[in-house]
Amino acid sequence: MISMDLKELDDGKSGRANEPLLGIFWYLDGLWITFSLYIEEGIERGGTLYITPYDHCSCWEELKEKGKVPDVDYSFYPRGRNFYNMKTKKWHFIGDHVLMDDENRREELKSIFRIPDRQAVFESNIHYQSGEDDNEKI
Repeated sequence: MISMDLKELDDGKSGRANEPLLGIFWYLDGLWITFSLYIEEGIERGGTLYITPYDHCSCWEELKEKGKVPDVDYSFYPRGRNFYNMKTKKWHFIGDHVLMDDENRREELKSIFRIPDRQAVFESNIHYQSGEDDNEKI
């Protein structure tokens, strides 16, 4: 698994190397591209959820301007996000079905975002369906 997080996290100096993360992600030809942050940097919604302030469209544009991703629409590659539910104490991943339905991709996401096995929930959502042909995504 290869991943590139585009937000600098101060894990080593702060002793937070195992702390779970919120974020958004894409899967590009075997490479995970993520924007992640600690839970207290997230946005609380309705007293129940912590979500990331990042959105795929603006983050992808930033990446394109820096030449880090291909010049295609942000929705071309499989993508998704995670959030934390304070009531259930579960981390939810929602995204393209080609990622959410693949056991290997789910394990990689748990590792990247540091989520314990029993705290992860995976759900596909049509909102995150990519523009790429399903047979060529993974």
